[in-house]
Parts: sequence; C-alpha cells; structure tokens
Amino acid sequence: MNMVTVRINGVDYNLKGEENEEYLKKVVNYVDKKIDNLIENNDKLSTASAAVFTAISAVDDYFKCREICDSLETKVKKEEREKREDQGSIDSLKLQIKQLEKRNNDLSEQLKNSKELKIIAEKDEEISNLNTQIDILSNSSKSVLKSKNELILENKELRFQLQTSKYKIMELQNKFLENQIDLAKAKSNISPPYLKNKK
Repeated sequence: MNMVTVRINGVDYNLKGEENEEYLKKVVNYVDKKIDNLIENNDKLSTASAAVFTAISAVDDYFKCREICDSLETKVKKEEREKREDQGSIDSLKLQIKQLEKRNNDLSEQLKNSKELKIIAEKDEEISNLNTQIDILSNSSKSVLKSKNELILENKELRFQLQTSKYKIMELQNKFLENQIDLAKAKSNISPPYLKNKK
C-alpha cells in the first residue's frame, strides 16, 4: 500500500492506494484541475458543491468508459469466434486438399487413357480453387487478428481510464465526507442568537 501527501483545492490529504505514487498524483492532479475549473467558472460555488459536481462528472466518465469497454469486449469475443470459425474452415479445406492430392496421386498411377487424364485435370483445378479459398481465408484471418490486437490495445487504454475514474470517485467521496464533517463541526460551534442576548 503506497501513501502520498497531495493537495486538492489548497488542502493537503494523505492518499493511500495500491498504485505507485506517480499514478496517484496523476489522479489527484486531474481531480484538482476539475475542481479549480468549476470554482473558477462559478465563484459562488462552494468547495463542497464543486467536489460533488466533480464526482458527478467522474462517475459520468466512468459509466461511459464502462459502456465502451463492454462494447469492445463483445466485439473482440465476436471476432475471436469468427477467427476460430475461419480457422476451422481452413483446416477443413486443408484436409480436403490432402485427400484430393492422395486421390490424385492414386489416379495418376492407375489411369492412362485420355478420359482418366481429364478427371485428373478436373481434380487439379479443384485443388487450385481450394488453395485460392485458403489464401482468401488466411488473409481474412490476418485482418481479423490485426483488428483484434488494435481492439485489445484500445481496451487496455479504456481500462486505465476506468481505473482512473474509480480513484477519482473514491477521492471525491472522501473529500465530500470530510466537508460534511467540517460543516457539522462548524454548525456545532455557532451559538444560538438567544444565548448572546441573555448576557
């Protein structure tokens, strides 16, 4: 567990997390800038309100990232399934080619007249067509694999953003609770007006 002292909106906090110090500071810097921007654009906004609006923004980002991640995972699973199906087709075609080649070799030894040679030519053409189909499926498979790798990279980035959003939410929740405690303390220190007048 790493612990780092950070400053958000001019207040120091001790932040604990499993991630390294650099990552924790990056998350805090993002939250601090969000709060600063809100307060800068609306000077009547309290720190607690700015923290709440920042939390809402972070949760919104989190849900959007979650939807994108789910969509990408579904897409990757679909492409993996299609790739397996393509590979199954390729394997089946390769098996057919081997069988045809064996039959062709057998026929070549047995058949000598023109009719038999014509059959061999047809089988050769069939083998050629199957090889063409294999090439097409292989190219398609490579394209699917490339697309899958790109989606995996994009998915990793979105997971990082999702994790960042989680930490933002946790930090904002902690700040919100601290503000509530400070507010309660401040209220308890204020004397009712009627006590002052009795002196």
